[in-house]
Amino acid sequence: MYIGGMKIFLYNKNAGQIGKILEDEGYEIINKNSDLGYKTLLDKISQSELCLFECTKESFSLGFLIEKALEMEKPVIALGAKNHLPQFIKSVESEKFQAVEYTKNNLVKIIKTAISAAALLSDKRFNFFVSANMLAYINKMSKKLGETKSTFIRNLIEEHRRNNS
Repeated sequence: MYIGGMKIFLYNKNAGQIGKILEDEGYEIINKNSDLGYKTLLDKISQSELCLFECTKESFSLGFLIEKALEMEKPVIALGAKNHLPQFIKSVESEKFQAVEYTKNNLVKIIKTAISAAALLSDKRFNFFVSANMLAYINKMSKKLGETKSTFIRNLIEEHRRNNS
């Protein structure tokens, strides 16, 4: 499951506290301004790995953007203050959609839990062929490091990304 540095689309007119929590956790918010035009917002959604919408105040824009994010197969988290989730949120049916209520006291925990669950939905299976020589090396190193072959390969990719970004 990939989480560190995940690109998150955050939609909230008052995203200060949520944005700070996300940045403190190491996530990259790809839209710092919610007052962008729809085309730009849709471009930002397409670039994201996960979309988080603060939904305490209902709006047509909110519903439109949530629908577009789901059409793009993005995991979507709809956060709402306890007992203040809009009615339309309760009718959204998608395996990539979570509606979560929060209080001031549990906001950080709720965000962490929801993102972990959403990250599982954004992971994709990737199969490829390797030579017998490469497979032997992958098996040897994964056993030596005490991790699965998949984890070993993901770590190699993450290391390469860090060194070449």
